[in-house]
Amino acid sequence: MPRKAKAASEQDVLVMRAIGEHIKLLREQRQLSPKEFGLLGGVSQAQQYRIEAGERVPDVIYAVKVASRLGTTVDGLLAGCTSAHPTKNLLIVSAPGGYAAGRDITVNHAAQPPAPAKPAKKRAA
Repeated sequence: MPRKAKAASEQDVLVMRAIGEHIKLLREQRQLSPKEFGLLGGVSQAQQYRIEAGERVPDVIYAVKVASRLGTTVDGLLAGCTSAHPTKNLLIVSAPGGYAAGRDITVNHAAQPPAPAKPAKKRAA
């Protein structure tokens, strides 16, 4: 079930709205009502409206259900919605052929800067 956003930063609000707008676009392209689309993700019509308005953040279960039932990936469902956030310690997970294909999952770790060296301990004389 989607969770209500709490004290979101300005960037978070932009991302939430982008996610909602993209999900609404997908729903409209498939000519589904909010109630029908909400059923794909296991949420009520009211919750679907809140997700589309950017008032609620869809949870992972919703995203996986909707993406697999639309024949896409979670990446495809959320395409372009994360550009407002800088990428730090990025972890990209994708399943070739979509989640429902049941294939191997590829995990790519973004390059991270090396950890700072620890100072050498002084020995007591």
